[in-house]
Amino acid sequence: MRLIKIKLQNKGYQKKKKWPWIVTGLIVAIIVFLVVSYMIATAPKREAKAEAFKIAQAKKGIQSISAFYYYNGIKDTYSVIVGPNKKGVETAVFVPRGKKTNKSSKVVSYRMSDGISKKDANNIAIKEKQPAKILTTNIGMDEGTPIWEISYRKEDGTLNYFEINFITGAWYRQINNL
Repeated sequence: MRLIKIKLQNKGYQKKKKWPWIVTGLIVAIIVFLVVSYMIATAPKREAKAEAFKIAQAKKGIQSISAFYYYNGIKDTYSVIVGPNKKGVETAVFVPRGKKTNKSSKVVSYRMSDGISKKDANNIAIKEKQPAKILTTNIGMDEGTPIWEISYRKEDGTLNYFEINFITGAWYRQINNL
C-alpha cells in the first residue's frame, strides 16, 4: 500500500514539474508572435524610408537621416527625409509616393532653416487650438506647399488636424471633430 502511495505522489510531482515548461513555452510563443507581427506591420514604412533615402541621396545629396516622415494628405502622399546635405545644411527632401500623387510631382527640397521648426509648429497649434494632447507632428507637401500637419485630441476626445505653412507659419487648413 505504501509503495502505491509513493508512486502516486511521484506522478503528481512530475505533472507539476511540466507546468513551468508549458507556461514558459507559451510566453515564448506569444513573444515570437508579437515580434513577427510588429516586423510585418512596420515593413512598409521601413521600405518607404529606405527608398526615399536612396532618392534623397541621389537627387539632393542627403548624407544621413535625422528624421523621417510619411505624409498621407487629401491629394498627395510623400515620404520626407530630413538630414544634412553635402554642405552640412539640414534639409527636408519631399519624395512623392503613391497613386494619389500627381505624376508630374518632382522631388523637392527645402532647408529646414527656411521654415518654422517642429517645436514652433507645435507651439502655434497649442496657442491657437489649445489641444488636450498633441498626437503627431509631420512635415508634408500639399499641392506644392510644404506644411506641418499636427494631429491632436480636444478635451472631448475628438481627433483634429491643424496644418501650418512650413515657410510662413500661417494657418493652412484644419480638419475638426473626427
